[in-house]
Amino acid sequence: MALSFPWISQVVRSQSVHFSVDRMKISIIYEPDCPNYGQARSLVEEVCSSEGVDYSIEMIDSTIESSSDFRKYGSPTVFVEGRELEPSGDSGNCCRVYTGDRGQLQGVLSRAAILEAIRRESSGTAP
Repeated sequence: MALSFPWISQVVRSQSVHFSVDRMKISIIYEPDCPNYGQARSLVEEVCSSEGVDYSIEMIDSTIESSSDFRKYGSPTVFVEGRELEPSGDSGNCCRVYTGDRGQLQGVLSRAAILEAIRRESSGTAP
């Protein structure tokens, strides 16, 4: 499912602001009370760094009124270039549960799922 986040593509143009056009855009929708969003961010950063990917992460607090459209997503939900890594349907206002690499339940996406999405996006084979 591809989503459009118009504010992600807005760039302040000035001499002091520089950005890479090739930078991969990652968004993490979270609730501040969720104990798992920090680990999700760390895992995404670790995978991107290990793959040598230039990236930016936007943290979207789903409890803030201006981002109320994101309340339908559980926390944490990770998007790469506007695509939800593991769509789950509407499950907002709760912590998400994912299936880990060995079939166990956990509060964050598996490293393998993140790695696959990052590689797919980097190679240009994402849907």
